[in-house]
Amino acid sequence: GATDNTPFVQNYNLVNLLIEGNENTTVGIFAQGLARCNWSEVTFRNGSTSCIGFKFKGVMLSNFRHLQCSTDIDNMASVPEIGIELDFGHRNLIGVGNCSNNSFYDIQMEGMPIGIHLKAADQQVFYTGTSESCLNYGLLIKANSRYNTFIGTGFESKDATADISDSGVHNSFIGCYASKGTLIDVVGWNIK
Repeated sequence: GATDNTPFVQNYNLVNLLIEGNENTTVGIFAQGLARCNWSEVTFRNGSTSCIGFKFKGVMLSNFRHLQCSTDIDNMASVPEIGIELDFGHRNLIGVGNCSNNSFYDIQMEGMPIGIHLKAADQQVFYTGTSESCLNYGLLIKANSRYNTFIGTGFESKDATADISDSGVHNSFIGCYASKGTLIDVVGWNIK
């Protein structure tokens, strides 16, 4: 565990958890300054139109299996804006950095405006899973995100602006599929 002088909570493990929000919920599950954790079968349902289902800041070296925020699986009375967001974080007033070196296995972030948002995330690996049926972007990668890898992940959102929008650095897609299109921002150029 962490003390007042350490930047991380370590080995904080979650298994078989369902969090149910409502139209006033702005963040479903918030984690900041975690390291070496294992989460499995964690689901968030229902949130405000500005809600983030899973909000991770400065989370590192952890494994996440079967995280779910999906209108394709569960009917939601109020649909969150973002399924999962990874960002720069602090703990005990110490900047711990971008989310980094996490593994995500078979996550489902479906039916929201944005499924997966990599705001500040480095060296994440996403194995299979889906970010489909999204209204704006299945995957939105910002410029502060680097070296992320997606393997066998589905980004199929026929009504989206783009299935994937990548403004990051050296992100890789192996055996992934999309139906709408991909936007790649290369030094100010938008290639479609």
